[in-house]
Amino acid sequence: MPKSLGVYCLVIFLTLIISWVYSFYGMSMEHRTLIWAEHGLVESLAALFFGVAALLALLIRTRTYNVFSFLMLMACMRELDLHKYWTVDSILKTRFYLNESTPVVEKMIGGAVVILLLLSAIYLFKRVPFFVKNLWGLQVQSLAVFFALACLVVAKKIDSMARLFPFLADFHAQNNAFLITIEEGLELAAALLFIRACFPLSAKSKSN
Repeated sequence: MPKSLGVYCLVIFLTLIISWVYSFYGMSMEHRTLIWAEHGLVESLAALFFGVAALLALLIRTRTYNVFSFLMLMACMRELDLHKYWTVDSILKTRFYLNESTPVVEKMIGGAVVILLLLSAIYLFKRVPFFVKNLWGLQVQSLAVFFALACLVVAKKIDSMARLFPFLADFHAQNNAFLITIEEGLELAAALLFIRACFPLSAKSKSN
């Protein structure tokens, strides 16, 4: 791993670990909730950093980074719950479109966003060989994206633990407060890693 990225990751995760420990051993429940709970400080910072990643990617002015910028914007809006703020339900859920009471206009807008997300995913999927090649070559941007995606996958598994693994439902319920801090921290780490993926650019990445 490139030294610069290694140091960057080390700083992020050491800071998170210290924050997690301090939150549970040196902080009141009220303050911990303000920082780690939904709509708390950490989630707001994650949304901010996803937005920063979107802006930085847009400034690069390549097709791949334009798609990346759109996805970062969607991640920012997801963190702020804007995917369901102006609609009767989340536009990312099937029931939103199957529900007859959902206004047609909302279905059309939600459908358009989902189609753009699918097209973005298809475009990036076609670039997987290029991405893997860069991973093999230890390119900073690709490694940062890989680690960010890993953080998001783990965070999602934690969030869905009780549903995906029923035998862990009791564990999830008993340790919910701690697991939330892990989940939100990983999402924040992912946003910071996506920012790192936007610079510095090599000549090769500028041409794609």
